[in-house]
Amino acid sequence: MVATSYDTVSTLRSKYPQAASNLAALEAEENCIVRHGVDATKLGKPGVAEGAGGGKAVKKGGFDRVVFNFPHVGGLTKDLNRQVRHNQELLVGFFKAALPLLAPSGSIIVTIFDGEPYELWNIRDLARHVGLKVERSFKFQASAYPGYQHARTLGNIEGGGWKGVDRPARTYIFAVKDGAPQEAPRSKKKNEDSDSDDD
Repeated sequence: MVATSYDTVSTLRSKYPQAASNLAALEAEENCIVRHGVDATKLGKPGVAEGAGGGKAVKKGGFDRVVFNFPHVGGLTKDLNRQVRHNQELLVGFFKAALPLLAPSGSIIVTIFDGEPYELWNIRDLARHVGLKVERSFKFQASAYPGYQHARTLGNIEGGGWKGVDRPARTYIFAVKDGAPQEAPRSKKKNEDSDSDDD
């Protein structure tokens, strides 16, 4: 397993007090590599999956699952359309970066909140245009992640009335379309994907 964070380790620890115990648990695992300062749109770059920094190298095409729970660019702008666009660009960049890392039967798993503005991201269409199909989707089960607590991109904020922890969310499991190359395609295809929405 390779666990990554966008923030550097020092930023991660300052934004999230719970990070220290989470990192200790991950680093104690024998088959776990932890990387910081990782851009999800550049997953195949040295230092992420290639084992720079003394870690065990992970070859492209070797991941059974690539997971991105609750992707969000943070508060880059208050303009809704621009915010949606920034998050769509993040997801497309992530899908393209994750595709070459997948094993032949691997999957990409993404969880996002239900409702607006998240439904405006059109995650299914974004995935379809890079050669993925939705295998299934279902309500996010936080209980599947012991000790899980949702945190904001900006870090823990005491008070403020943020209700994100209580919001319903949905997990999507994406697979490479039949006949699609493992690398993300450069041209858009208009094939429809079939999927099921399990509750």
